Amino acid sequence: MRLILNFVNRSLIPLAVIAFGSVFGVPISTAQTSKQNLPSITSNSIYQTPDLEVPYLKAIQNHWAKIFIQGLTQRNLISKSQDFQPDQRVTRAEFAIIADRAFPFQPAIRQPIAFSDVPADFWAASAIQSSYIKGFSGNNNQSAFRPNELMRRSEAMVAIANGLGLPRNPKLDPKVFLFSMFTDAALIPQTAIAPIAALTEKQIIVNYPNVRQLNPNGLITRAELSALIYQSLVHTGQLPKISSNFIPSPTNPLFNATNLVGAEIITHLKVNLQRRQVVAYQGTKKLNTYPLGVGRAGWDTPSGTYQVKQIIRNPDWKNPFTGDVIKASDRDNPLGGYWIGFWTNGKDWSGFHGTSQRDSVGRASSHGCLRMFKEDIKAIFARVTPATIVEISR
Repeated sequence: MRLILNFVNRSLIPLAVIAFGSVFGVPISTAQTSKQNLPSITSNSIYQTPDLEVPYLKAIQNHWAKIFIQGLTQRNLISKSQDFQPDQRVTRAEFAIIADRAFPFQPAIRQPIAFSDVPADFWAASAIQSSYIKGFSGNNNQSAFRPNELMRRSEAMVAIANGLGLPRNPKLDPKVFLFSMFTDAALIPQTAIAPIAALTEKQIIVNYPNVRQLNPNGLITRAELSALIYQSLVHTGQLPKISSNFIPSPTNPLFNATNLVGAEIITHLKVNLQRRQVVAYQGTKKLNTYPLGVGRAGWDTPSGTYQVKQIIRNPDWKNPFTGDVIKASDRDNPLGGYWIGFWTNGKDWSGFHGTSQRDSVGRASSHGCLRMFKEDIKAIFARVTPATIVEISR
């Protein structure tokens, strides 16, 4: 089957930073409690602190992260600053300060490094070095720290996972796991997959407003980072658990809500050529089984393990014998309006597509592609991603 494809930074004033830099201004040792005696915090908790500044209270009064911010404030890990702006974005230097002060007792795992853009008198130099040697920021080979660069959510997540030294679950395929949890898992950088999977498994991730949308490349805010830090301290046994519908978990009542877009992202498509069927999976959960038309003799469908390479709505089709092109708008187009490609030799392609020849489904009838009923290909089209695995066995 051949196809024609239609296819700030900002400068920060030290005082402004210190307002959030002193967010974690009291060492955690002064707030530590026996893990067994930690109370549970719920979204209905009432924060009662008589000396709380009014501007601070107004800033978080109706904010989604209020419970996390208050939880840190109650333990003197966030200062009750009039300058606290929960939706302000966070720089790499600010993150270094937060990580250093939130996890003062994490052991050093590497030697200090002289960053070319962090002079000795830089306002956050000490915190940058401290967070670096603990593994919370930077990598072993970098020469520049980029302290004023805004930090992405995935970068903060990876830094925290690395700094905490979260172990990887050998029984868990991190990519399959993340695709079963988040509708935008395909956007996660490759190097962030394992660390974010570890954070997710430990229920450290917090997603607002959609619990199933990770937004890995979005710039992290003070509120989002506060929630992430709080959950990290819950994991280490230093703070009590919070009940929140924004924490991704299979037990979360919103997590499997039927009104969530992408609630059943397909992570695997397992094809059995002998049975002429494909089974769709989300992680280990079997979703549906669909009949297929498979490659006929001399035009065998390639067997093996592949990954989705193309997801095309209304593709044109090129006849492999005559070279004639049938446009997507033509009712005689044999692809049925949907194409999910997974194999190519650089010239020819194989993939799933619809068909107007319904009697060809369930038979060895194609030129190597996998034919599906139009309603079946439509059902899976919006749920596959560029990371969906296609396994084909004979």
